[in-house]
Amino acid sequence: MNRHGAREGSGEAGREEPQNLLGNKRSTASTPSVTALYDPQRFRRLPLPGDASTRSYYRLVPRSIAQSGRDAGSRHGIESAKDTDDTELPEEPRALILMVFEPHEGREAVENFMLVTELFQAMECPVPQILRASPEAGALVLEDLGDLTLEQVAATRTAFPRGLYEEALQIVIRAQSQGGGQLGSRPSVAHRCLDRARLGAELAFLRCHLLERNRPLSPVATRATDAAFDWIAGAVARIPPVLNHRDYHSRNLMVTSRGLVLVDYQDALLASPFYDPASLLLDSYTLVPRALREELLTGYLRVARSHAAIPLPSSDAEARWWYYLTALQRSLKALGTFAYQGLVRRRTSFLRSVPLTLHHIRCNPAAERAVMSPLLAMLHDEAGELT
Repeated sequence: MNRHGAREGSGEAGREEPQNLLGNKRSTASTPSVTALYDPQRFRRLPLPGDASTRSYYRLVPRSIAQSGRDAGSRHGIESAKDTDDTELPEEPRALILMVFEPHEGREAVENFMLVTELFQAMECPVPQILRASPEAGALVLEDLGDLTLEQVAATRTAFPRGLYEEALQIVIRAQSQGGGQLGSRPSVAHRCLDRARLGAELAFLRCHLLERNRPLSPVATRATDAAFDWIAGAVARIPPVLNHRDYHSRNLMVTSRGLVLVDYQDALLASPFYDPASLLLDSYTLVPRALREELLTGYLRVARSHAAIPLPSSDAEARWWYYLTALQRSLKALGTFAYQGLVRRRTSFLRSVPLTLHHIRCNPAAERAVMSPLLAMLHDEAGELT
């Protein structure tokens, strides 16, 4: 199952009170409960699997659906991905999604989610419809998109869904080409940048939760790791940044009757133009066939270069080098996340993504640099034990 919904229209809808849909009025309490956002007499609240965050997700199922004998815990008639054309995709479900943030981040997180939603809507990028939001309660109600992800479609169809990947890259280009013009009125997003300090912090997270999970590194290993991390962070930080989704992979792209819809975009920031393309094409959850990956990257470069707002080098070789550098840092970050989720938070399902991520690192031309050799050997030993 997934945990999100779809949106079209103005971001102002996030401040509306759709009394006829949710059947309740806002709480006037100083610290309202999430039930202030919906009527428990009209909706059943069913927990949904979460992601790598600390957010909680619930499906709000109209009791009329549950009482009709339909499977309220499934996708309300939406079965697994069919090996058919996109024209046979299911209709939108009728339930809603409740997203609840941790108390310490509630108000700020809700306001940020609404702001970034409005940003993507302004660029006509498909994102969830916010039906109601309560910063005080730290929660939002979103339209339900169902549970059909790009990952599921790629895994179950006989033919790899090339068209959906082309659509996903078109959305990336739309955001990158328009993002600069939209950020002026949204300084809180404009100031978020994957700079050298942040890149280094992400690599330090890998060191903490994977390389040093059993014992501190020796002085020699520490120097080798520092050298590799400094080289990667410095090289990626020099790439001119544009707006990126930040977690643009097959689990965060919902396949709906109106096309792909983005989810988990609240951490959007400025980063290398290749951050989102690399996240998609060198995904830790879905293996895109190598030949298709190259064709999709070539198509992205061709179209992106037609937009002056996307700063790409004219040299194809240099552009691909930027892509591989960005992908290497992204994959190393992912390894740190998987180790933390699997070993610290005991969410062992994340460890299943370690082998593919290691494969992407080993096959990355940027990893062939001599400065990377000691780190690759350590990753082989430490990450290999997790698989």
